[in-house]
Amino acid sequence: MTEQELQRIIRGHEARNKELLRLIQSKGVNIHQTHFCEHHFWSPNQERAALLARELYSLGLLVLVISRSGNEDGSETLERRGRN
Repeated sequence: MTEQELQRIIRGHEARNKELLRLIQSKGVNIHQTHFCEHHFWSPNQERAALLARELYSLGLLVLVISRSGNEDGSETLERRGRN
């Protein structure tokens, strides 16, 4: 990927983000207010789930739960809640 291609992709993301922000505001959401959010992640196994949890924590994000997904493949799920 060239620098020009990367810059074009970034401009596309910036334009999309501006449009999403406009849409969110048009729905009456106060974008200056802190909002609660919840994220769910999937990991192929317990080790990878723990590594992901550690990385999220290093970014200042608290992981509340690491649990088995219920699938027979041994996958794990992570739940993160917080304010954004």
